[in-house]
Amino acid sequence: MKKRLVVFLLLIPVILSLLLIGAHFLRSGNVLVTAMSLLLIMALGVREPLVARTVQIALLLATAEWAHVAYTLVPARLASGQPWGKLVAILGVVAVLSLASILVFLSSTLKEMYHLSFTPKKDCQISMIDRDLNSAGPSTMPAPSKSEHQQSLLSIHKLKSTLSTCSLLTFLLMDYSTLLGMVSLVVIGFINSGLRTKVQGLGGILPPADRKRLYLRQTVGLCILAVPIIGYYSFLLPTTKLALIVGSIITTFTLLLWAAARYEYMGSGSAQ
Repeated sequence: MKKRLVVFLLLIPVILSLLLIGAHFLRSGNVLVTAMSLLLIMALGVREPLVARTVQIALLLATAEWAHVAYTLVPARLASGQPWGKLVAILGVVAVLSLASILVFLSSTLKEMYHLSFTPKKDCQISMIDRDLNSAGPSTMPAPSKSEHQQSLLSIHKLKSTLSTCSLLTFLLMDYSTLLGMVSLVVIGFINSGLRTKVQGLGGILPPADRKRLYLRQTVGLCILAVPIIGYYSFLLPTTKLALIVGSIITTFTLLLWAAARYEYMGSGSAQ
């Protein structure tokens, strides 16, 4: 009961930040983003790493939106001679709240709840060592290092999967700045390339069950992000023709990410 209370208290700033950004977009008539904010609040009950990372990204975008609002409204207030101090204070508080809410997931309680730590539990390590001892001959080492090696591979693959999935969010950044979106894509590509080199340096392959979970994880993540982004642009763009073009680009990019993940995980299964 005490642990649940701690979790609830830690999630209060997250829920409040999502409600505020949802109310902001509802005021401007964007029902889609408001619905997404409410869905993210409900998704907090799902104890999966993808949920926590998605919420963190949403909070980062919310912080950028508050900064964008301040950048737009404050000069207008100054030009018209209207008071602007209170506006800056309010926007500053909600922006800091959204940014601080991202750091909440760094707490040990939420890391444990959303399985954000890749370190295997001691009982799992012991059971794996016992299993290896029972199946190995007397001249074979008990292989706790093998378990650590697989955990390292798994953590890097998960990070690669998350970065690839998050590259979809650059389409939202392009709504604010095309240059920023393209730079983000290039940075994500370089990081992914470095992680792939690191995987090759470690050597070895993941068990089929881990590869299957990674592939399913990335597939679900791509669907979760691609559909709302396409809906966002469909709502935002003035003509159906433009919405179809942008939607087709995002869909093609999503399918390419999906195919690349499928190829990589199938390839890692056949590697020796």
